[in-house]
Amino acid sequence: MISKLGSGIRVALAALAVGCGLLAQTNTWDGDTSTSWDEGANWSQGVPPTAAHAVVIPSAAGTMFDPSTSGAAGATCSSLTVQSNGLLDIAAGFPLGISGSATINAGGSVTSSESFICGQALTVNGTLTTSGSSVQTTNTLTIGSVGSLQATSATSLIVGGNLSMNGGPLNAPMAVLTANAGVSIFGGTLTLGSGVHRIKGALVSDVSTVTILGKILFDGPSGVVSFGALASL
Repeated sequence: MISKLGSGIRVALAALAVGCGLLAQTNTWDGDTSTSWDEGANWSQGVPPTAAHAVVIPSAAGTMFDPSTSGAAGATCSSLTVQSNGLLDIAAGFPLGISGSATINAGGSVTSSESFICGQALTVNGTLTTSGSSVQTTNTLTIGSVGSLQATSATSLIVGGNLSMNGGPLNAPMAVLTANAGVSIFGGTLTLGSGVHRIKGALVSDVSTVTILGKILFDGPSGVVSFGALASL
């Protein structure tokens, strides 16, 4: 009786974990057939990714075709990892819904003509280039030492956690920033457009150049600007 009960609890917990994305099944791009995200033959699981799949985009050197969401209405995944030399195109009119985190490894590249929105953290150690209307994460946005985020249109940058820059640039000359847990710049350059940029917490920079054409509104009592001797605003 105890054994059966224990088995039932384990099954229930496993189902709950899958439902919450904790045990997401990996679905890796094969690119054997076409560039189509919606073509099951292009994926290791034999089906297009669902909200239960952790998507991996491997190096383009090992695939015949690179993925594009063009034509894939409702493209989704639980998380996204673009590996070194991996390429992903998010086409205009066909956004990719990411319920969890997104990571672009060094050498990886994502080009997005749509809003880029992820439900958890966004880590950019490769390149993210967007012409969509927003880049949004409910957790942290981290740009690594060799990472780069380029926004070529009037983009809203909405960061639920801390915006952390560690060497790579964030170049968004027409963008407006909302950062809900401060901005920490320990390398690289930050360029933002005109308008009102809202920051909860501190704007801290040690060795970087910060160019902001608009105004900064510190939202809350803890707002402060702290720049080191080598930083400039």
